[in-house]
Amino acid sequence: LWTFNVRPQENNLIILFLYGETSKSENILVADKLASDIIFCDIYNELRAVYNALDSVKMRSPNSSSVQIILNHSKSIALEQMM
Repeated sequence: LWTFNVRPQENNLIILFLYGETSKSENILVADKLASDIIFCDIYNELRAVYNALDSVKMRSPNSSSVQIILNHSKSIALEQMM
């Protein structure tokens, strides 16, 4: 499990592929590697499982007061940097 640490550049390609952010040539590369590279296939399966698990998580919107605190903090930092 967790073989994705073995090839970080391929992890990035797989993640982009899972989110539909790859080009046609990259899609062909992924398909070729899935058919011919067992380690790539293992990494893909692990990352796909994580992607599916994340997709099923129900996210709640943050409380409006929390958002306001963050915005105020960001604004104060920006003002400090301008001075």
